[in-house]
Amino acid sequence: METGNYKHRMEAEVHAAAFENMAINLGLMPRKVKEGGSMTINEQINLVVEAREKADELAAYKKESLAKWELDNNELLAQIALCTSVKTEAETKLREMAIETYLKTLDKAVAPGIGIRVMTKLNYDAKEAMEWAVKHELALKLDTTKFEKIAKTENLPFVTITEEPSATIAAVLERVATTRAR
Repeated sequence: METGNYKHRMEAEVHAAAFENMAINLGLMPRKVKEGGSMTINEQINLVVEAREKADELAAYKKESLAKWELDNNELLAQIALCTSVKTEAETKLREMAIETYLKTLDKAVAPGIGIRVMTKLNYDAKEAMEWAVKHELALKLDTTKFEKIAKTENLPFVTITEEPSATIAAVLERVATTRAR
């Protein structure tokens, strides 16, 4: 049905517009891009540098604000920690009591809001299970990490090795002069 695709497209357009407005408001959207132009690679590098600087500035402000809030609300945070601990202990004890009651009565509805769910648990030797799986050619799963490590060094006829380029951006990036890129 097309309505789902249309809705998804509309949400993407709204998100893109919101992103662009935020970039403009933060001073990160160059005028020529706003007007439909394109940027050189040097201009794009500078945009990344500026965006990183702004993100770092905002993250530092957030960290500072959060630290101040935590200091101002340390009593509240202590009360939350204490209540969470008491809640956890009380829930653990209630679960123990519920299981004791179930084992005596075999009634899964132990009390209002308290029920018992009986789950099947399998215990087995992993080595024996693997031997069984290989023998029966069932329940096998390839360990892709190990296989790919082996496949890189062995000449397996069904494996094709290709190289694909991937761009990396240095963690520390400096502004560059904005000259025409090739």
